Amino acid sequence: MKDILIIAPYGELYEICKNVISKNNFKNIDVVEADTDGKTDFKELVESKKPIVIISRGGVYRKIKEMFSSVAVVEMRIEAYDILYSLKDVFELNEKVAVLGVDNITYGFDIMQNMKNINVVKINREQGEEVTAVIRRCMEQGIKTFMGDARVLKACNEMGVRSFLIRSSEFSVLNSIEKAKEILRIIKAQIESSQRYGALMDCMHDGVIATDEDNRIVTYNSIAEDILGIKKKDFIGKKIDEVLANTKNDNLFIGSEPIYDVIRRINGSNVTFTQIPIKVLDEHKGYVSVFQDVKKLQKFEQKVRKQLLGKGFEAKYNFDDIIYCSETMEKSISKAKKFSLYDSTILIHGKSGVGKELFAQSIHNHSRRRNGPFVALNCGALPESIIESELLVTKKVHLQAAKKAAEQAFLKWLTEAQFSLTK
Repeated sequence: MKDILIIAPYGELYEICKNVISKNNFKNIDVVEADTDGKTDFKELVESKKPIVIISRGGVYRKIKEMFSSVAVVEMRIEAYDILYSLKDVFELNEKVAVLGVDNITYGFDIMQNMKNINVVKINREQGEEVTAVIRRCMEQGIKTFMGDARVLKACNEMGVRSFLIRSSEFSVLNSIEKAKEILRIIKAQIESSQRYGALMDCMHDGVIATDEDNRIVTYNSIAEDILGIKKKDFIGKKIDEVLANTKNDNLFIGSEPIYDVIRRINGSNVTFTQIPIKVLDEHKGYVSVFQDVKKLQKFEQKVRKQLLGKGFEAKYNFDDIIYCSETMEKSISKAKKFSLYDSTILIHGKSGVGKELFAQSIHNHSRRRNGPFVALNCGALPESIIESELLVTKKVHLQAAKKAAEQAFLKWLTEAQFSLTK
């Protein structure tokens, strides 16, 4: 499939276009010959070729333009050079010549009516008007020679009347191709930007709705579809209050003040909701609303934790995995179980091979943080300064905790002593 399709209404233009495409090595341009004589099914032609941009001229250009609103259509306009090139055949004729066709074909021939030795009259044919009927009217006025497009030429040949073709030159073909290439570049850039923007919106974990100054939806991603239960095709371009009029969410997306991370109800579910008004030079230009299902947020958090655990941040051992037969080890396990109930730093020391890592993992799995990741650091791989700073911080925290505990114990003892003396 080629991006650009040229539809040439007559054979000579078809050959010129082929020559231009070959000479300039245009890889993404195709050309076909077709006219508005009823023999060509333009719908079938365009659907089979699937071009992004179409180039044509005269009646074919108009027909394509009317039939296809989703395809960019470039007109191969009649240039000044084309007019002079076409008139060379009638310079020597000492008689009136009718330039006949739709206005985009006869455009520019007005100036020729004021030139000496050229007796030209321009006659515009309305779209859909029979060519033969116009030619007969002209013949009744004494006109015997005609200029026009391929349809005029064909009708004149059938009626035995002298005629000349208004040709498009190689220059006109190249000019229209350059216009089509620029339009194609813009269209592709818009498609790329739109797809990138759409992919960005759809890969977010939040539902996003953006409106314009008239409260019409301009952006609506797939997450918002799931949360609101309304398809994008039923939402884009419509006013948000009209779409939500029959739901419980009708007043949710209306407001002029910013809202940050509040909990709202949408379709019976709790969501985190943020809404930012868009203002340009103090003029309201709509707003952007971002919301996320709290349950999905929690599931995502659990998923992240599982992935972290799957990468090795997992404590594998429990106190039950420690095999022992001494009373000292039993006391150590009992003490470690008590320590695991508190959110404080624990220092485990002992000789190499006594099972310090078993205790560390068991304490983690016995604590309230058992569902979180277990991160082991190899201190031998860290610089001494970093280890020292970490231990100093830990020591400071322990001293503060010990001081506070001592103060609380002293106050408790003092209270009890006073109470005893009073008695």
